[in-house]
Amino acid sequence: MRNTTCLNGFWDFSPASSLEEAPPAAYDGRICVPSPFNVNSFSHSYNKHIAGESVTVQGGDFRLYPEYPVEWDSAQAGYYRRTFTVPAEAAGQRVFLRFDAVAYRSRYWVNGQQIGEDCEGFLPIEWEITDFVKFGAENELVVGAERLSMLVWKDADGRNRCDYPHGSFWGGHIAGIWQDCWLDIRPAIFVPD
Repeated sequence: MRNTTCLNGFWDFSPASSLEEAPPAAYDGRICVPSPFNVNSFSHSYNKHIAGESVTVQGGDFRLYPEYPVEWDSAQAGYYRRTFTVPAEAAGQRVFLRFDAVAYRSRYWVNGQQIGEDCEGFLPIEWEITDFVKFGAENELVVGAERLSMLVWKDADGRNRCDYPHGSFWGGHIAGIWQDCWLDIRPAIFVPD
């Protein structure tokens, strides 16, 4: 049997202008995972940047997470952080992080070392982190996520284009860890599929 731990819950969070910024040393607030950092902007007016232009989008009149600062609504990117412990008895086994969905471009760090980057909004993302964790000790996980609108570019005719499918208005709007997150400990030898 796999030893699986759900990493959902409250994480530290800071907005950013892009993932080109390094993860912050201090974080601005707390965010519930799973939830996009810009979830409230889906329901009311907000500004977004598409291919270098600022566009105001109108929405409804409700807030899904009233405790989130209004500034997060227009953030182009954001950094999530939390700690987790890998049991000492897991030494000799393989350790993985699995995210059921992170929108859109995302980068991952464990204990200050970048372990990967992905660009996906709806499919699971998995990283083996065995070589990056400390067994029997606290580990730090940082996830940076950037809005799909940051990946939009203009073609020769001036039309907005994006190389990544987003499926719906909601899918093209959200940004961040919006599905469950897991820590999996697996035997050194296992059948992956």
